[in-house]
Amino acid sequence: TLNPEDLTLMDPACGSGHILVEAYDLFKAIHLERGYRQRDVARLILGKNLVGIDIDQRAAQLTAFALMMKGRADDRRIFELGLKLNVVALDNSAGLDIEALVHGVSLADYGLRLNDVKALKDLFENATSFGSLIRVPEPIAATLPALKRLTENASHDLFCVDALRHLGLLVRQAELLMINYDAVVSNPPYMGGNGMNTLMKKFTSEFYPDAKTDLFSCFMERSYTLVKD
Repeated sequence: TLNPEDLTLMDPACGSGHILVEAYDLFKAIHLERGYRQRDVARLILGKNLVGIDIDQRAAQLTAFALMMKGRADDRRIFELGLKLNVVALDNSAGLDIEALVHGVSLADYGLRLNDVKALKDLFENATSFGSLIRVPEPIAATLPALKRLTENASHDLFCVDALRHLGLLVRQAELLMINYDAVVSNPPYMGGNGMNTLMKKFTSEFYPDAKTDLFSCFMERSYTLVKD
């Protein structure tokens, strides 16, 4: 009764993509068993089934490259499809120029307030340190549809185009971190409390008090909130 196109697998610390590459083969077998054409499988798997997140830009690039190579083996047109992979290197929000944004667009037209944008910016202030351990609070999650409409529909005024682009990246990050996936599989980072800096110790103590002794246990706890019951 399961629809292969609806199944999702997420790696919250994907590195260079080894787990997602293995998962590609699994999803390929599932699709072919259900009668899908092999040339259609790559587009569906890369666009719908697999999600990878990391804090390292190069790692995310390697993951995307490895997955595209798997896809090209099944469909030589894959590079021509304009496919958007669900592989993201989390970005800090320090570069988001809120002042330029509010001068270039009307937040009220989208049912938004200045504090809504500030809250999203604050959430990802240290995204490249905390990675997928960041949880999206419900008040921020509720504003994401409006923030997404803003980034997609607002007039790209010369003075706020960079701010809108950066805001769009933060919205995308938040969306991927609040979805519940069918499976979460990862080889998480390992770091004991003695190896953590002050920032990380404070974060894990506040948000992962039962797992704070090591990052791997924090990621295990986080995975329970990312996966469906």
